[in-house]
Amino acid sequence: MNPERWALIALSLILAIGYVVGLWINRRKSRTVYRWIRRGLRGVWGQEPQGAWLGSMATGARLQLRGAGPFRQIEVVFLLQMREVLPLWLFNRVRGKGDELVIRGQLRRGVPVEWELRPSAKQPQGLENFRAVAMPAGWTGWQAPPDARPWPSWEAFLERYGPALRGISLRRQQPHLILRGDLGRLMRLAPDSETFFADLRNVFTEPREPADAHAD
Repeated sequence: MNPERWALIALSLILAIGYVVGLWINRRKSRTVYRWIRRGLRGVWGQEPQGAWLGSMATGARLQLRGAGPFRQIEVVFLLQMREVLPLWLFNRVRGKGDELVIRGQLRRGVPVEWELRPSAKQPQGLENFRAVAMPAGWTGWQAPPDARPWPSWEAFLERYGPALRGISLRRQQPHLILRGDLGRLMRLAPDSETFFADLRNVFTEPREPADAHAD
């Protein structure tokens, strides 16, 4: 058998083994993350969240709560890397792309001040009517209306969880809140998920400033 055929067989074996191992890792991780999110949501709001896998356990899941004040609804989605496909997983590792957590929330009282928060000083597109607001090191914030008193206060939340977050958007259209984070880093920063979700809830339960006058 020529060397090229041996190389092809070896590559096929590596990919096949990688698929099995990657699938096992993702299924195991998915169960762990699901329990982490479920424990946090249930512990903070005292309700059992509705949950469903996103196609398969190895992909991720979506968990939802309704009537979880100050939210009318909160949805937590986690998406796992495709560890089953070894070349794609390695490519994403090089790019620094990991497992992702996405939180979407609808606030009961609406949004008097819109926000865009990023771990970068570069202003995103479409923020012409926003003004920059000082944030903890490594983060930049923009708010609208420009003359409104800032609400809510993001400083304590960003100081604690900023290294694990990828961006926060708070807008008047639904879903009001969109928060994206690096799942692995977040779970290391907050092994107690109840603390993380309680801190997120507390961001929006602080007393509002007179910025309510700007609400629609």
